[in-house]
Amino acid sequence: MGTTAAGDIESAAGRFRGIVSAGTLRRMRIKSTLLLCSLFAAACAGSAPPPVAPSPATPAAAAPSSPLVAPGEAKVGDRTKCPVSGHEFVVKADSPHAEYNGKTYYFCCPDCPKAFEEHPEKFVSKA
Repeated sequence: MGTTAAGDIESAAGRFRGIVSAGTLRRMRIKSTLLLCSLFAAACAGSAPPPVAPSPATPAAAAPSSPLVAPGEAKVGDRTKCPVSGHEFVVKADSPHAEYNGKTYYFCCPDCPKAFEEHPEKFVSKA
């Protein structure tokens, strides 16, 4: 009778451990899933800044509405293309420029006139 009772107790203890282990394992899975979800949400929150709308006061915002003027024909306030780089920009009073064959060519940056002055025929034919 002692072995049977002891066997029954061990068998009951084994079943109890199995229930506790399964419950503990289930809780651990739930907790780890919640932890991973919260870490993912925290990592993704604020990762990309919201897009900034362009200010209507900038010349670049007004540029698409004005027609593109050919290089050599552009005046201050016109939208044109740099004969060296090909970038579109709005000509300002302080825009870099160079004279060639009686025409004024405006450039998008201070480095472009240097390249233009070395071989202007290369860039005028391109424009």
